[in-house]
Amino acid sequence: MSRERLLRFARADNVGLAAILLLAIVALTLANHAFLTPFNLYVVLTSVALWTCVALAQMTTLAIGQMSLSVGSLGGLVAITVGGQIGRASCRERV
Repeated sequence: MSRERLLRFARADNVGLAAILLLAIVALTLANHAFLTPFNLYVVLTSVALWTCVALAQMTTLAIGQMSLSVGSLGGLVAITVGGQIGRASCRERV
């Protein structure tokens, strides 16, 4: 790789984010050796996939010019509703 290409790569917008992500992975692995287990990677990627779908849906809405920024409040409402339903279901099972 030539020096110019390396400098151009280092100036890219996403390099800083990738470096921070890599440092976080290394720090978490050193702090807890169970971080890089297959099960933990599955759990992390599953939770990231959900938020990625929400982010892509929001990005699409903004890209076509509809400017709907209500995803956060709707997500909060859904979380409270689902939490209440789960609480009700677990109370019924105990009785």
